[in-house]
Amino acid sequence: LNTNKKLILKLMILGFTGNPKPIFDWLYSKAITLAKWGHSILLFLGTALFSLSFKFFPRLDQISVEEFASKICSGKAIEEQNDCINSINWVDVVIHGDSKLFVWIAIVGFIFLVWGAIGNLLDKQELSKRAEKLPALRDKVNDAERNIEELRSNLEEKNKELARSYVEYLNNKLGLSTEDRVSVYFKHDEHFYLLTRYSSNPRYNEVNRTKFPYNHGVISKAWENGEYCEADCPKYEDEPDNYCSHMDEHYDYGEDKVDSLTMKSHRFYGIGIAKQGKTIGTLLVESVNCERITEELKTRTQEFKGVFETHLVQTLESAIKYDRGIQAAMKQTTKDSVEDDMMENIMDGEKNE
Repeated sequence: LNTNKKLILKLMILGFTGNPKPIFDWLYSKAITLAKWGHSILLFLGTALFSLSFKFFPRLDQISVEEFASKICSGKAIEEQNDCINSINWVDVVIHGDSKLFVWIAIVGFIFLVWGAIGNLLDKQELSKRAEKLPALRDKVNDAERNIEELRSNLEEKNKELARSYVEYLNNKLGLSTEDRVSVYFKHDEHFYLLTRYSSNPRYNEVNRTKFPYNHGVISKAWENGEYCEADCPKYEDEPDNYCSHMDEHYDYGEDKVDSLTMKSHRFYGIGIAKQGKTIGTLLVESVNCERITEELKTRTQEFKGVFETHLVQTLESAIKYDRGIQAAMKQTTKDSVEDDMMENIMDGEKNE
């Protein structure tokens, strides 16, 4: 039993890491904090005790040296009483008289008062030294934040370049033309985000939007079903009204959204990108060529997914990690959540009162 207790104590001291330094650092920080509070407490107690001691201080109208001397010296021989009375002074009254409590309260109060005052003075000097270092530390923090932001931006761009190389490879493997485009989207919260796209037509490479509602469009259909093919949509150039009606009916894309599309595709083939059975993104092939989406194209796209899905998953996860817009939204959500919790606690407190 004693051995087990020693083992448990050792594990507690080492923090289950084999390194006692974090435990000792924590204890040291707590001791410093307690000492700083202790100085203020000692200063308060010293002031209170020193003030209280005067309540017990003997006043001249309550007792006199002569009265005290007569009381003290009354038991001595007559010839010794005069010498005894002459030797008594006010200090003897205070120390040996009925008000001895004054002395001890005053001494303890004075010690506390001096100790607390010196401690507070040292604390203020320490704070002053730390305050002098704050500007330099603030500059270091700002530099570190800028470096982190620059690194995050570089990682985001490299990740997009890697993803673009995958879709460019697929574009070439499928033999796509300037009438086609390949895009990769990832889902986060209530939206899809464009990770990358490729088309040999530079106009179709343009990015006007990077964020899309998760329950609209072909992207959503492919994400929900794992695979989705659109082969019945009218061609916009031939039947613009019917195209708009079809997009509105099937994908909740009204005429205003259709007008904003740079590429008004009418053939789509999308497949989900999954990790451990959970779909986290969508690979979409689209075209303005009515004959583009064939069974061969579907087969080759599925083969590409079989080979590159793990790599695509990594790029999608990295996109969520490094995307500045998503990270900013996540920080704002966290901030709002904390503020909501604080307000809820305040309201609960008011109700309880």
